[in-house]
Amino acid sequence: MKTVGIIAEYNPFHNGHAYQIKRAKELSGADYAVIVMSGNFTQRGIPGIIDKYERTKNALNNGADLVLELPTVYATASAEIFAYGAVMLLQSLGTSAISFGCETDDLSLLSSLSENCLKESVSYKKALNQGLKEGMTFPAARLNALSCCYSLKEEELALLSMPNTILGLEYMKALRKLKSPMSVFPVKREGSHYLDKELPENSFASADAIRQNLHSGSLSITHFVPKDTCEVLKHASKDHALLFQDDFSTLLFYKLLNTDASNLTGYSDVSDSLAQKIRNNLYHFTSISDFSENHLKSKDITMARIHRALLHILLDITKENVKKAMELKNPCYYHVLGFREEAKGLFKEPGFHACPLLCQLSEVKNDLSEFGRKMLETDIRASHIYEAVKTAKSGQTMQNEFSRKLIKI
Repeated sequence: MKTVGIIAEYNPFHNGHAYQIKRAKELSGADYAVIVMSGNFTQRGIPGIIDKYERTKNALNNGADLVLELPTVYATASAEIFAYGAVMLLQSLGTSAISFGCETDDLSLLSSLSENCLKESVSYKKALNQGLKEGMTFPAARLNALSCCYSLKEEELALLSMPNTILGLEYMKALRKLKSPMSVFPVKREGSHYLDKELPENSFASADAIRQNLHSGSLSITHFVPKDTCEVLKHASKDHALLFQDDFSTLLFYKLLNTDASNLTGYSDVSDSLAQKIRNNLYHFTSISDFSENHLKSKDITMARIHRALLHILLDITKENVKKAMELKNPCYYHVLGFREEAKGLFKEPGFHACPLLCQLSEVKNDLSEFGRKMLETDIRASHIYEAVKTAKSGQTMQNEFSRKLIKI
């Protein structure tokens, strides 16, 4: 039974995602596509526009065969940590191949670039640290160090500044670290750039552009998402159940007011300088977006990292827990969000017996490790915070994560 793994957020699921699943199966010759998906919060430090179960349903209706949740500790982290956690999960399952969207499908080029990124020579580390001392963001300092230390062509440097390539290289670095035998099948990205804010004329729009459109209330998304996704999004919009970053502002402000200032640096992605800015500007807080843009932003830290840091404070994700998560060689559990009935034979594969399989959290037994329980508690806390905010905004009854049933199609 041949499987291809895809790491995703589907925030929301759109036509480009359906195309990627189709191409991943074609290129790999896989019978099934196994998706490792972020839960209710994502790698850019923002919430899912709709919850993880709705996004799971959309994926299963459009080519996916099994969807597993990426634990929140990994899902809300930097690209390196996000990629490591997801690749580790796929490897433990025994997935045959991995596929990801990228600005190039030249595998030899990606392999060469990932090797340069991984080996981190003395000269590279020196150039990287010098860039950081000069106030560059980490991505800019890394690009500068690679440019200084390795003989890279202009087109290679251009690729290293593109979001999907950066994430793809992190997947390949994780494969090397874990000595994974998985085959790699990059799918060249079609249509809009990952960070494009405007809807294009063709059918492939970025998730960011779709979210911006939904936030504006125009709902001009029919040509960019599958029919079932469109129906879910329009229904959620009508019910005021679409969630955006600023919907969590009151909860975060409350958390900041009740957190000892000296403890802020214990949270993942919170540096000493960022903690100081949070303390100095706390009483200017009006919303997450305003606080980030007008009071925390600086040339040496990306907005994505600021958003992740604030989310980690809200969700109680500490540097210590992230460090422990990165020391794991095998996942603590598989949390199944949904599957297609014709793919249920996957659960008989040896990889699914490598660690506890969680299908409904109310039935979880005491076979998790101590750290596994902590990770799962973080997932549950994140889901309940998400659902509480959705309830406050929409008036809908709050969904209890312990009573949620996986999606079967």
